[in-house]
Amino acid sequence: LEKDENNNAVVNATVVLENASNNIIRTDAKKLIVIDGISDYIIVDKEDVLLIYPKSKEQDIKKIVSKIS
Repeated sequence: LEKDENNNAVVNATVVLENASNNIIRTDAKKLIVIDGISDYIIVDKEDVLLIYPKSKEQDIKKIVSKIS
């Protein structure tokens, strides 16, 4: 994914980022996302689920999704 000067990757969102770096931010629909003080997170807004999860635990996301599916 393309990244900004603070290494944030954004998909389908308009963002206002303050003190935020190394994040992946994705939405299904174009949406305004405002983030302050978060680094190294995966943020996904999809249908009826909002996921905010540390990138360091990315491998655990599948386990979490299987619990709620």
